[in-house]
Amino acid sequence: MGKDYVRGKVADFLNHLIDLGVAGFRVDAAKHMWPADLVALFSHVKNLPSGGQPFVYQEVIDQGGEPIKGEEYFATGRVTNFKFGLELAKVF
Repeated sequence: MGKDYVRGKVADFLNHLIDLGVAGFRVDAAKHMWPADLVALFSHVKNLPSGGQPFVYQEVIDQGGEPIKGEEYFATGRVTNFKFGLELAKVF
């Protein structure tokens, strides 16, 4: 989504979904998009009718030792915590 035209089209679609009542979005495979591109995209997404921002949940697989870090995506919303799942699995 490095092109303004593409970001604009995606933002238009997300804004249409907000008009229909959608209050949040899950970004699958967010780690394959530059964090700055996601920031640019969501800066064009309007607020909800209640005045708040839509909830954004991003799938960023970061189990440590990978070049992509989940923290890089905190500016745009919540991020999956795959490390927690690994730690939880140790208990069972």
